[in-house]
Amino acid sequence: MSVKQQIGIGYIRATFDATTINKDNRTVDVVFATETPVLRVGWDGMFNEVLTCTAEAVMAERFNSGAGPVLDTHSRYSVKDQLGAVEPNSTVIKGKQCRCTIRFAKTPDVEETWQKVEDGILRNISVGYNTYEVTIEEKTGGIPTYTATRWEPMEVSLVPVPADFNSKVRNADEQHEVTIINHKKNTTMALNKTEAKKRKSEILTACRAAGLTDEFAQPFIDDEDNTMEDVREAIIEALVAKAAPAPKPAAAPVVNDANRSAEIIKACRAAKLTDTYALELVAGSQSLEECRAAIINKMAESTEPVNGQQSTVKPGADEKDKKRDGMVAGILHRIDPSEKGADGKIVQPGEYRGMSLLDMAREWLELEGQNTRGLSKREVAKMVLGLVRSGGYGTSDFPNLLSNVFNKRLRKAYELQSRTFLPWTTASTASDFKTMTRNQLGDLVFQEVKEGGEYKAEKLSESVESYRVAKFGRIAHFNWEAIVNDDLNAFSRIPQIMAAAAAQKQSDVVYGILSANDDMADGVDLFHATHANYTGTGTAISVASLGVGRGLMRKQKSIDSKNHLNLSPKYLIVGPDKEAEALQFTSQNYVAAQSSNINVWAGLMTPIVENRITGNKWYLSADPSMIDTIEYAFLDGEELYTEERTNFEKDGYDFKARMVFGAKAIDHRGLYYNTGV
Repeated sequence: MSVKQQIGIGYIRATFDATTINKDNRTVDVVFATETPVLRVGWDGMFNEVLTCTAEAVMAERFNSGAGPVLDTHSRYSVKDQLGAVEPNSTVIKGKQCRCTIRFAKTPDVEETWQKVEDGILRNISVGYNTYEVTIEEKTGGIPTYTATRWEPMEVSLVPVPADFNSKVRNADEQHEVTIINHKKNTTMALNKTEAKKRKSEILTACRAAGLTDEFAQPFIDDEDNTMEDVREAIIEALVAKAAPAPKPAAAPVVNDANRSAEIIKACRAAKLTDTYALELVAGSQSLEECRAAIINKMAESTEPVNGQQSTVKPGADEKDKKRDGMVAGILHRIDPSEKGADGKIVQPGEYRGMSLLDMAREWLELEGQNTRGLSKREVAKMVLGLVRSGGYGTSDFPNLLSNVFNKRLRKAYELQSRTFLPWTTASTASDFKTMTRNQLGDLVFQEVKEGGEYKAEKLSESVESYRVAKFGRIAHFNWEAIVNDDLNAFSRIPQIMAAAAAQKQSDVVYGILSANDDMADGVDLFHATHANYTGTGTAISVASLGVGRGLMRKQKSIDSKNHLNLSPKYLIVGPDKEAEALQFTSQNYVAAQSSNINVWAGLMTPIVENRITGNKWYLSADPSMIDTIEYAFLDGEELYTEERTNFEKDGYDFKARMVFGAKAIDHRGLYYNTGV
């Protein structure tokens, strides 16, 4: 199979042949490649790389023409970094080795470097090369081998520390295409007849127990790469697909009924039990109700305490669930020792008390079957975030653990945000992004019905206001360095900042409606003399001015002017400049020295102070349960939605917080505005 991939220049350790140093010519021979396998972490995870050392495989034209530079630490960006060159026609490929002669310049700037080579101080070199054709040989259960069958040496560098065979040394510079000309699997580890027979029997038994045919099982028998876990997953998918959309209750249970199987699988997954246990129930002879009882009993099995403390993990959770919850608790406890769980109790870190993010990452990889022995901190961090692959290891579940921590902190921070519009507005839900309409119906007038008379129908007048929600959000980036450095800032400060931004945007939208004073459905401004909710000449907050606003609200009628609403203001909304006056004229603790100064409105209104209201402006609002004022809505009722994804461009993980929100003034009669003085 021929596949093209983008890769960068590679580096491999080379060796001086110290016996060949020529002081007069400033030359020395180098063994720049052998066919020894080198373990790397690169294109698709861990692999052994072999450079074929034959005249057909090595493209030595650059070295033989004298165009191969000798560089200072692979620096290719300045001519000042070139220390010398590969001698023309000095490349020798023999005995699975590639050798060449390098010569140092006799210029003053290179003198010090050559002297260190001559004195034996500089002994480490590294060779950069490009790979163009590779044969991949995969081994069942082992690390694949990438054999370069066409490759080109590019340069020789003096380095203080040579390239590490066991680290990922490829980079993004000088990208080029490499063609994999042969992709094959090594089947030397094929199952023997006894193992194959046993495997076939297990597959047939599992499929027949689920009511599936032998024809369904045959492809899994033929392909030895399919594990029993693959077979079980396929059985579950087949059972779910066969289930009817709306199963009807049967008079008696049918053991292999597809609907019964699907219900058992669904119940087990809801209870966080394994699919293996679900298939055991499917293969049994119990009725659906008996299986549900067995699932409940399985969930009720007690869990062992951790370090003398009772585990908070729900019964039925598997080992990874327990570890995940424990690590989440450990991280939350480190961020805030007073952090409380859903039960209102302080989160207990248990065995993860004091463990760093890197320690947890190593343990998580071990839990997922990965050997972290010998891996650097960087490799552990990138592997646990799913940024690299090792053998059959793909995406890690560790980011889900971090996401859980991030979400808990975000929700807590969001709940603590001040949103002063909540008391005097009405919450609603948007099902999509389409324009929503809100109808205000007129009132009925009861009329006397004479004995034996008929009830008369009356057409209701109506007013329609409309609005729609919009999408807002931001992304926070968590990089692999944060795991290495044990930086918890992403889970403490960033959720707090995001939560504040969400609450700020909501307040901007709602209070923006008051300041914008846009038209209502009748073509008149929200606050206007026509609506009888606005005083043309501004007045300061006082007993008299509050009485004027209160009187206008009392006199409001239904939209067809048939009925008196007799509304009264419940909230006095002001900015910081009028906070003292608002408190004075709403507080029951204010005692006037003269009877003429008695505050008759004491205790009848609640002050709301919002810094988005500037200057001397003040507003009155009725109780939103009595009449609509401003309505706000979230998409599907979810205030804050989070997502996460791997970010290969920035070597990390992105957490996105999204909010779909909108608001609109629905009825002018429950609001009053005074420009103030």
